Amino acid sequence: VNDELDMLELAGYLRIGDFVLWNTDDDLPLEICLIIGRSGTSQVYLVVTDWDYPKGAPRIFISEFKGIDPSMYIYKIWEHLWTTRKDAPKLPNFKWTDETFVVDMIKAIEVALGMAHPTPAPPVVVAKPTAPTDKPMFTQAKPTAPKPKPVSSGSIKIPIKVDGKVAKSSDKDDDDNSHAAKDD
Repeated sequence: VNDELDMLELAGYLRIGDFVLWNTDDDLPLEICLIIGRSGTSQVYLVVTDWDYPKGAPRIFISEFKGIDPSMYIYKIWEHLWTTRKDAPKLPNFKWTDETFVVDMIKAIEVALGMAHPTPAPPVVVAKPTAPTDKPMFTQAKPTAPKPKPVSSGSIKIPIKVDGKVAKSSDKDDDDNSHAAKDD
């Protein structure tokens, strides 16, 4: 069903309201119906699917969408459109198959009526990877620990032994001679 609706939308048609369950032929079960419209015309298509759909072709009728308050309950809208419907033209060269969709039938009806097709919606582009990969498409950033800050801004003096003696500090500011080389 979603494929059917997507195809209608991509072809420039729009669904008006939700699906309607209606007794269109005075026989049970109820039929699943929908209203399909298009911009630039007040005419809508009443699509009726029988119990064996999609094996069996839908029945399509035409009605005028004039005088309808779009805020009305969808069943009231359908009832009004259903009572004012007309049969769609017969399509002697159209054959319903397992690969046929409602949009194909509506387009054939419009050709029979001499109508131009609506402007299709721009195609939806879905990016696909060019080569298979084991890497996930999205990864969660790993939290990083902040770098430790020095405790003091001054320098730390560490005595270094050279040949068993503590080396003399190279710090010129050092008045403390405790780092001068001395024997252990």
